[in-house]
Amino acid sequence: MAKKRTYQVFISHSSAKIDTWIAKVLNEKIKKTGCSIAWVDVEKLEKGSVPKKRLIEAIQASNELLVLVSKASNSSEWVQTEIGMAMGLERLIVPLLLDLDRACLPNPIRDHLPVDLPETDKYLKELKVRATGATMDKGK
Repeated sequence: MAKKRTYQVFISHSSAKIDTWIAKVLNEKIKKTGCSIAWVDVEKLEKGSVPKKRLIEAIQASNELLVLVSKASNSSEWVQTEIGMAMGLERLIVPLLLDLDRACLPNPIRDHLPVDLPETDKYLKELKVRATGATMDKGK
């Protein structure tokens, strides 16, 4: 019998210190839901590798893209590229608003329902449901 593939999340964020810190914290929280991270940190790529190729591979392997939306990410070419790749591959895209409101979502994902940073726990519960097919307990 074939082993079921683990649900994978690609975390798209800017290289700003606070965005990177939040991405690392979310990385650990997402792993606790039973998901794995399809995430390429450019600083950890081997010298001579092609970052864009590795990004494509990671996004292809992912089930969803979690975009950390901030002033820094809105001006990041990498984040915009990752959004475009995920859209082209028809991945679920979940914007997480860090320091901006919904009106500041990048154009390609302006119609996506965002998660506000204080609602991260709710997002993680919903993620677990998507990943495991479990039902949500509304009381918790």
